[in-house]
Amino acid sequence: MSYLTNPYRYVIQSTCEIADGSDNGFLGQDTGSGLINTLGFNPQTGNSFIGETVTTFYLYLKQHGSPTGNVRAEIYDASNSSLVGSDTIIDSDADLTSSFVKIGFTFASAFTVTDDFTYAIKGSGANNWNDSNGVDCQFSSGTTITGNQSKYQASGWVASTKTISVCF
Repeated sequence: MSYLTNPYRYVIQSTCEIADGSDNGFLGQDTGSGLINTLGFNPQTGNSFIGETVTTFYLYLKQHGSPTGNVRAEIYDASNSSLVGSDTIIDSDADLTSSFVKIGFTFASAFTVTDDFTYAIKGSGANNWNDSNGVDCQFSSGTTITGNQSKYQASGWVASTKTISVCF
């Protein structure tokens, strides 16, 4: 557990589920059925984040190659319809480096974390993403965190066996 200070000068709590970083998935990766254009976290029964009301979620991101283009977060409902996009937009070239960094995606209104929504990042605008250039998100294929399931989207959502590093 860590504590963050927001611009209004009061302290808010940030709880993290940190995977060991032994693996990653990335925006732009070719799955064989298309390039991954969205990566998400879908809390499952037993996840400690369920029920928390927050305005920001954090993922650990880094450059993969020399990407151009933006990253934005979105929240999807159980029918996989996008409900809202974040106010935060990350420039994959200017805001990321070759090392993982904790990036916060803030939304205009607070939301309650539920087990039927997906909290995801996706490309925003034009980009050069492919197997050589993209945005890595820290995962682990070895560390299991209860109720932490990742998903990715090329042509449709696909559940992954990997655990994602995420904070709310």
